[in-house]
Amino acid sequence: MEGKSRFTILSRRGFFKSMVGEVVSAVEEYQGKPQFRLSDLWDLPDDLFARIKPATIARIEIVTDDGSVWGQFVDQKKRVLLFEAKKENLFVFEKINKDLTIGEIGKSLSTEMRWDEGQAFSFVKRLFLSLVELRVCVPGNQIG
Repeated sequence: MEGKSRFTILSRRGFFKSMVGEVVSAVEEYQGKPQFRLSDLWDLPDDLFARIKPATIARIEIVTDDGSVWGQFVDQKKRVLLFEAKKENLFVFEKINKDLTIGEIGKSLSTEMRWDEGQAFSFVKRLFLSLVELRVCVPGNQIG
């Protein structure tokens, strides 16, 4: 049977990190802090999504090569294509981990690129979600 597997093999370290994360989330939810899974991000309304402060989760070395930006994970040998080295992508990526929300980054991108705010917000949202899928970024704050 060909195709991508839907299962992920975790190392022992990855398993325990995941388990600890689930326990912390369960405790915080019990304490009244709303929790959601990363898979829920795609369905989050734009007004809540705009309040996310993007943060990197993996220690990665950023490499620009042949018109593309790659992430070299410190604890792995594989390189992952993050995005094309276009001005708007680089502008947004530079804003990650700067204590800015997706909405603030979108407004800044709108000014920088002279785009409509809605177009800029959508661009930032798509780039962030692609980095979430690559396991490079997560929301760095509580929302909801």
